[in-house]
Amino acid sequence: MEHNLSNIQLYAYACLIFIITGVVCGIVRWNHMCRPFNENGDFHYPARRLVSFFYIAIALEFPYVLSPTTPDYWTYVKIFGIIFYPVCMTTLFSSYFFRKRLRDSILLKTYLFSAFALLLSLLAIALTMGGHVLTDAGTPLMAAMGGFSLLFSTLSVHITNQLKRTIDKFNTDNYSNVEDFPYRFAQLVLYLPLCWIALMWAVFVSDSRWCKLAVDLITSAAMIYMLCIILHPQQLFTNKQEPDPANDGSKDTATTDSPSEIDAIGNDVLSIILRRYREPHLQKSEVLSEIPKGKVNAASKYITQLGYYNLVNMFRLQHAALYKEAHPAAKQEEIAEESGFSSRTAYYKARKSVAAIDDKIVKSVKL
Repeated sequence: MEHNLSNIQLYAYACLIFIITGVVCGIVRWNHMCRPFNENGDFHYPARRLVSFFYIAIALEFPYVLSPTTPDYWTYVKIFGIIFYPVCMTTLFSSYFFRKRLRDSILLKTYLFSAFALLLSLLAIALTMGGHVLTDAGTPLMAAMGGFSLLFSTLSVHITNQLKRTIDKFNTDNYSNVEDFPYRFAQLVLYLPLCWIALMWAVFVSDSRWCKLAVDLITSAAMIYMLCIILHPQQLFTNKQEPDPANDGSKDTATTDSPSEIDAIGNDVLSIILRRYREPHLQKSEVLSEIPKGKVNAASKYITQLGYYNLVNMFRLQHAALYKEAHPAAKQEEIAEESGFSSRTAYYKARKSVAAIDDKIVKSVKL
C-alpha cells in the first residue's frame, strides 16, 4: 500500500498523542491523591500504582511513532493492543474490585509477566532484526498471537462476569427494586474493558493504519475521561451504608447471635417491612435503622438468610395478587404502583425472580 508523507505524519502524530496522553495520565495518577484520602492511599486507591504503570506502559508503542511504515513496527503495534489490554484490564479489575494484590497472587504475576515477556521479546525482534522478521513470519505468527490474546481475554471475561455477579448480589442484598441501583452507569464501566479490547481487535483484523489512527485518538480521550473519574475515590456502589453492629453502642457481635435469637428478631423485621413494603425505594439499611440497638446484627443475618430482595417482594407480590383479585379490570401499571413497585418492569422482574411466596411470612398482608 502506498503512503504519502502527510499520511505517515498523521499516523505518527496520532500514536504520539496516544503515548503522551498515557504518560501524563500515569504521572498524574501516581502523584495525585485527594485529601484527606491521601492519608490512607492504599485503601482508597488500591490500584493506583498499577493504573500508573499501565498508563505509562503504552510508551512501548513508541517505535511506531518513529517509523509507521516499517513492517515489523506495524506488526508489533497490532499485536501489542490485543495482548496488552486483556492483561491490563484483568489485573486492574482484580486489584481494584477484588483487592487482590499483585505480589500476593501467583496467578496474576504469571499472567502479567508472561504477557510482558512476550511483548518485550517481539519489541526486541522488531528493533534489532532488520524490520521484516515479524512480517515475514506472516499468518502463523498472527494466528499464534491471536490465540494468546483469546487466552488472555478468557480471564478478562471471567473477571468481568465475576464483577457483574458481585454487583447483582449487592443490589439484591440491599435494594428492593432492581431499578434503584444505577445499572446503566455500572454496565458502562463494567463492559468498558471489553469494548477497549474490541477496538484493539479491530486494528489487528483490519490491518489498517487509518483504523489505528482513529483508535489512538478515541482511546486517548477515553484515558483522560477515566482519569477524571478515578482521581477521586469511588464508592463502588452506593453512599448509603447499613448500620454497623460493631459501632452501634451495643455488645451485639457476630459470635453472640444464636439461631434462636436470629429467628426471634424476625418478627420485628417482618413488622417493619409489613408497614413499609409499599415504599418503592425501601432499602435494607432503612429497615435496619428501625431495629433496636443490640439486635441489628441478628436482624441483618435474618434478612440475609431469606434475601432482602426476595423478602420485600414477597409482600409486594402478595399485595399485587390480592389487589388483582379485588380489581379484575386493573391494569398492570396500576397493580404495580399500588403494590409498591417502582414500575411495571420492576413488577415483572420480581414475579420472575421470586421463586415462591412463603404464606407464613405474608399472612398479615391486607389491602
